[in-house]
Amino acid sequence: MTALPLNSVVSTAYKSSIDTLFVKGYALPGPSGNVTAVEVSINDGQTWERTNIIYQEGKFSWTIWEGSISCSAQSGTVYSRATDSSGHVQPKMGQWNLRGVAFNGWGKLGW
Repeated sequence: MTALPLNSVVSTAYKSSIDTLFVKGYALPGPSGNVTAVEVSINDGQTWERTNIIYQEGKFSWTIWEGSISCSAQSGTVYSRATDSSGHVQPKMGQWNLRGVAFNGWGKLGW
């Protein structure tokens, strides 16, 4: 293995007000280029909201992202997916392998 696949992770999700969910996480680029966008969904991928990239430095850099989305629910699951500079989008399900090495399905976190 010489490069990890395109991947994103939701590290924080909490209600910042009655109708707003704040989310934050990181993304890792695959071999095709840097992360250019990270989106989040709270409805199992039916719709996606773009987040803000707040840190990225150089080729193969970790990408730190955050965003606020409208949400009136008191609990649920937030998903993330990354897109790279070649247009590749992180898949919903990563390719299964016995040890789970380089799994890259959508990021997921309950709040």
